[in-house]
Amino acid sequence: MEKTERIEIILNHHAGNGRAQKACNKVTDFLRQQNIPYEVHLTKCDGDGQRIAKQLADLHQNDKIVVIGGDGTLNQAVNGVKTSNYPDTALGYIPGGSGNDFCRGIKLKTKDPVILMQAILSLKNPRMIDVGKATSKNFSHYFINNIGIGFDASTVYYTNHSERKEFLNSLGLGTLSYFTNLLKVLKRQQAFGLDVNYQQHQKHFDSAYVVVATNHPYFGGWFCH
Repeated sequence: MEKTERIEIILNHHAGNGRAQKACNKVTDFLRQQNIPYEVHLTKCDGDGQRIAKQLADLHQNDKIVVIGGDGTLNQAVNGVKTSNYPDTALGYIPGGSGNDFCRGIKLKTKDPVILMQAILSLKNPRMIDVGKATSKNFSHYFINNIGIGFDASTVYYTNHSERKEFLNSLGLGTLSYFTNLLKVLKRQQAFGLDVNYQQHQKHFDSAYVVVATNHPYFGGWFCH
């Protein structure tokens, strides 16, 4: 195994109402004790996770890139790596979000940040997982959990672009931001026509409100079939 030069941490310190920051503190304490150099890259606005991950992947060094945050931060980092000059760059992940659907999907047995960091350091070969990709004429996006259009996508969009989100996160009320925007979408969301083609089967829906493609059984913290 090539020697790790240092650990590059992409941190969303707001994720999980502060859980990601606490996880990062434990990880950096451990790294200092082991005399392993590291750098923490904070995400400060929407899209930072993708930008930082792309920059780190493009460096193509022996450093390990580790994401500490929620599913959204990890998704941004995946898109950053996949659109970099080295799209097969490995990503480590330490959950610190509220839902953590990705961890459920891969059946992660522990969420202890120090144990996970030890596992990342000792791993000889990265674990391969499926990564989905959605494309259209003007759009291309990778996903590891799920991707949707309609009702759920509108809720996430309004939440991520809400001026109140950071304030509510600071009070430990991040979930309230999703709930308030959910009510907003319930009033505004209009139905749309949908044509589905799958394995030579076709079906038309006149009034669709949500369409989701999933990469594992969990969606929004719930188990789905």
